[in-house]
Amino acid sequence: MLASMWALKGGQGTSTTAALTAVGISADRPALLVDLCGDQSSLFRVDRHREGIAEWSSGDLTARALRHQEVHVTDTLRLLPRGRGPIDPRRTQELLEWLVGSSQVEAVIADAGTLDPEGGVEARDYQLRRTVAQIAVASVLVTKPCYLALRRCEPNTVSPTGVVMVSDVRRALGPADIEQATGAPVLATVPQDTQIALAADGGDMAQQAWTQTVQQLRGLVVPIENRIKHQDLEAAATEPKQWCSWWDCDTRRQFVAAASWAIESEWGEHEIDEETGRIWIDGVDDDKDLIATAKVCKTLKPRDWRYYLHHNIYRLFETDFANELLHPQHQQAAGRGDGLGL
Repeated sequence: MLASMWALKGGQGTSTTAALTAVGISADRPALLVDLCGDQSSLFRVDRHREGIAEWSSGDLTARALRHQEVHVTDTLRLLPRGRGPIDPRRTQELLEWLVGSSQVEAVIADAGTLDPEGGVEARDYQLRRTVAQIAVASVLVTKPCYLALRRCEPNTVSPTGVVMVSDVRRALGPADIEQATGAPVLATVPQDTQIALAADGGDMAQQAWTQTVQQLRGLVVPIENRIKHQDLEAAATEPKQWCSWWDCDTRRQFVAAASWAIESEWGEHEIDEETGRIWIDGVDDDKDLIATAKVCKTLKPRDWRYYLHHNIYRLFETDFANELLHPQHQQAAGRGDGLGL
């Protein structure tokens, strides 16, 4: 899916929201964050002088060469920097076709910035960014409950599919006012959060993957997934589960999400019952479960789960193999990069 984040006035939090959304999506699947404004590099501690889309557009390489410009900010999130200088408008169509093609195989989030044709520096590459906002399946307006920002909705030519409201306790307007002005529903609210502000200033956005705000933004692009059966009652959901009693609710769900991504990569459609750890996989007759796999991952750091599960999920489903890994002689092989001793 191709999603775009954009605003009608500067200072609304578009780049931060786009970064948080990409981080949330990449928590359990590959994702690509496309920077059309030039701010994302600073949010992820990437060299702001690194070449990107602008440099590609000035050459004669095909759009496939853009893959060489991408930066891996985590094992599942890649950033395509804007680069420096103008983006040649003659290559806009090729770039758009590449974005649409890429979105067929993974989530693509584009930071389209401020869509103001008379906004000085913010007007740079306006036509390109406006087109991306128009063709995106999820075209999300990011705004504060600000009268000066909302009054620009009337002459705006891009119709959002939804709105992210960046809350501001000093404002008198609310979600109902935003929906009336934009004609689109408020799908998520980003609170004023010191943790997010510090992460943005320090370039540590990638560490926000499992915060409540980020998971809410993730839902804008990745629909609420029915393949992970969470309990309806929140009280029951927070209780430890017998099959992985050593983890709290948040850690357990982080593990289940990582396992779901690995299973999807190997087999496709599936369903995980969080209550029991049992798994249904389309086209696979025998029942499977995550019990032995969870015991292996108990010995690893959560940040390593996706890597190991992605490479070893097939064998980890074999209980005897997982138990072999849990033998004391294998416990020293749990450090990052040595692959569970495989």
